[in-house]
Amino acid sequence: MITLEQAKTLRHGDELHGGKCRKHVGPRGGVSYFIERWRVNGRLHVVKSRNFWKLPIKYGMWNFMAVTPYSAHLFHVANDCPLNKEKA
Repeated sequence: MITLEQAKTLRHGDELHGGKCRKHVGPRGGVSYFIERWRVNGRLHVVKSRNFWKLPIKYGMWNFMAVTPYSAHLFHVANDCPLNKEKA
């Protein structure tokens, strides 16, 4: 989950991971990691009077979205990825 403090440190081009990070072990023991990588596409917009913030992000060529307090639980910072902790 992304917090407002983490969103303040992100800059254009930084990487976020979507909630679909998963590990797949094949029938012969091969391991594949599927990580949905989103990039920050603009600056953070904060509305202090409503306790609301918005961070625009991009996935691929045509998929755009904004992380808000309502959708922050779907994303995490690349350093906090559970797969990174599992690999180490």
